[in-house]
Amino acid sequence: MEDFDPLDLFSPDERPSVENVQIEEHANCSLKESETPEDSQVSNDSDDEQEEQEVVHILDLPHISLKPSFSNLLFILKLFQPEVQYNFSSKPAGFTTVNHDSINDKEFFNSKGISEEDVVESIAWFTNLSLTKLIKPSNLKTIPYLRFSSPLEFFNYITSIVSSDLSWIQGATLKETNKLRDEIWKAAGLRLAENCGRTAQPEFVRSIVFDCVANSKFNVKLKEPSLTEDNLGLKTWGSSLILAERLIKNYYNDEEKKNYLRHPILELGAGTGLVGMACGIIEKENIISMENENTLTKNMNKIFLTDLPAIIPNLQDNVNLNNLSSICEVQALDWQDPSSFDEELGIFGATNLFKTIILSDPVYSSSHPYLIVNMIKRYLDFENHGTVLLELPEREKFEEVRELLWGLIKDDEKLSCLKLVDEDIENGFDDFGKQRLIFKHWIS
Repeated sequence: MEDFDPLDLFSPDERPSVENVQIEEHANCSLKESETPEDSQVSNDSDDEQEEQEVVHILDLPHISLKPSFSNLLFILKLFQPEVQYNFSSKPAGFTTVNHDSINDKEFFNSKGISEEDVVESIAWFTNLSLTKLIKPSNLKTIPYLRFSSPLEFFNYITSIVSSDLSWIQGATLKETNKLRDEIWKAAGLRLAENCGRTAQPEFVRSIVFDCVANSKFNVKLKEPSLTEDNLGLKTWGSSLILAERLIKNYYNDEEKKNYLRHPILELGAGTGLVGMACGIIEKENIISMENENTLTKNMNKIFLTDLPAIIPNLQDNVNLNNLSSICEVQALDWQDPSSFDEELGIFGATNLFKTIILSDPVYSSSHPYLIVNMIKRYLDFENHGTVLLELPEREKFEEVRELLWGLIKDDEKLSCLKLVDEDIENGFDDFGKQRLIFKHWIS
């Protein structure tokens, strides 16, 4: 059986049209259209009259032959930046049907990294060129969605910028000239990469919102570098969101299932760290009751997020990003040679210390079932009702590997004491589409 290749997955194919995106100007905070461009400004004053939105086409944007200035060109490229991605979506990555009734103009442009001065300057230039559709802020708000409504025209437009020598953009020195042009080419290249599917997408930050609880404290930000075949742990997979939601929902709302997590906790193959950090958030909210046994050091009361050495820097970045470094300990753990992990923790010999082991989507190679069983046998505390929590997608072509894992757990002499106390089939999705997921919960 071949190992898992993310290129075999399909990106969702729904392409929302711009007509389906409700973009209206907020009445209490608008970038007003003045009689002269110099009077244009970002304002928080109330405005009883809403601008009439017009549909903007790629052909309405200034052609590269008009030689837009550095700031004007960068303004347009920034407008094409994807919206913040929340959780996973069945729509193309980065797309969200934002309700602009609740987002004023200033917030919109700030989210794109565009200053008030840049807006005023660009609108002045659009006015001088009689690009009338581009002098209304409500119309400028539709530009980000042209990459969905007119994808071919979008790629042609951005490619025209990438292929241009930008000879009219000049700095005070040759070094400054090269720096300005490189910034434009880099921004244009990013816009192309962001729209070439998840496997080509550049680094971005995903916001995870747990809908199961109405509490902003249960939100997580995840930095995801570009996805490569060798480093699948740099991608957040759908199973991690479903398992994290299960843990948070049960510990936040259901008193009877608080035995899911018991210290010390070890996550195997943490990836971007979503599940482990969800445990950290629960711990931070004092939902997990600490078990201060004399045999456990203060360090062992932490939640250990582990993965291969290549994954560790991004995993640590995410723990820091969510202010969980005091609770979540990031360590490299190679399932084929765990000795360095043991040395780091100082647990020579007596390795069966963890009362909870968590795994999310750990099987994408035919060798993984054997390695997973070895890790459970090595680190689970069998004498104190050790718990194993596992979430696994029903990935096609991996039926035999899943059955192998179940069989190894069932037939292994040391694991025979594990009792399957909870099992569920769940529906989820990620950047590659919908999927069915298997949840299993064992206790020794």
